[in-house]
Amino acid sequence: MAFRYVWDGLPAGRYRIEFRGAGIERAALEVPDVLVNEGEETTVTTVDLRERIHLITLRFPDLD
Repeated sequence: MAFRYVWDGLPAGRYRIEFRGAGIERAALEVPDVLVNEGEETTVTTVDLRERIHLITLRFPDLD
């Protein structure tokens, strides 16, 4: 699975994306060192959650 997204409002930089399930302390999967350029589409590949979780919710605590 690949994610392609323009991260509006997120400052340019390098980020770690964590895929978590509700009520679960550990991330099901972490993708380190994701480069986000302002206003450009970011593609994250190498994401395979089929065996790990069944529902994904994206949340950006710093932008709430």
